[in-house]
Amino acid sequence: MNWPKKNWNNRNTNRKPPKNNCKGKVDKANRGYQKELRYLEYSEKQREIKMADESRAYREKLKNLEVLKQTLEKLTIHAPSAGMVIYHNNGMERIKQGSEIQVFGDPTIANLPDFGQMSSRAYVNETEITKLKLGQKVEVTVDAAPGTIFNGVVTYVSNVGLQRQLQQIVNYEILISVPNKNEILKPSMTSTNKIFTSHHSNAIVIPYEAIRGQEGNYYVIRLRHKKYEKQKVTIQEFATDNIIVTKGLKEGDKILLSSAENVLELPLAN
Repeated sequence: MNWPKKNWNNRNTNRKPPKNNCKGKVDKANRGYQKELRYLEYSEKQREIKMADESRAYREKLKNLEVLKQTLEKLTIHAPSAGMVIYHNNGMERIKQGSEIQVFGDPTIANLPDFGQMSSRAYVNETEITKLKLGQKVEVTVDAAPGTIFNGVVTYVSNVGLQRQLQQIVNYEILISVPNKNEILKPSMTSTNKIFTSHHSNAIVIPYEAIRGQEGNYYVIRLRHKKYEKQKVTIQEFATDNIIVTKGLKEGDKILLSSAENVLELPLAN
């Protein structure tokens, strides 16, 4: 059988694949690859940014945690040494677990006092305050330790007086520093303070009630030879209850604290 040559050649030509078909597929695959590569690079950068953000957040939380730990440590109050503590405010309620404490302003809640050196607060009336000076010696006694004398010194004298309720006289506050080596003295103890304002040797001292005045002179009623007489005296200093006499009396003289009949009309004896 003979076939036409022309038709055979045409059929062979039509069955050949297009020349650009494979190249197009390669280009398409390459573009897809580049796209995926760019996406992976973008994803990697995003992951690095996210890790950096999380790392910063983690460090910030660690920093905040350290601050909270330090703050918590400060909230725990430790005494610097062993001993008795006293409340900073006398009107403060007893502090126990769960109590709320003011942290603003003055946060002090208690003090650890030095009992080796105590301070006694006293009040002196206005008639005596001019006799007091810093550094004057003081004998301090307390009922809790009868017979024991503590030697103190005046460390503060107020310049402003205050009038207490139900009292007409003005008082001035003073502070006395008292060594307390054996820690016998305790806070809030009531003390008796004897302040030495001056010193006189061999002085004649008489009660304040024994002194009388006449024509600008001072005198006392003295018993002499079984008779009363008005004896003129010179006084040097007034104390709270006593007066120092520098002239007119000698040790052993007897005097009256109250007036006797017909004595006030007698002349003064020098």
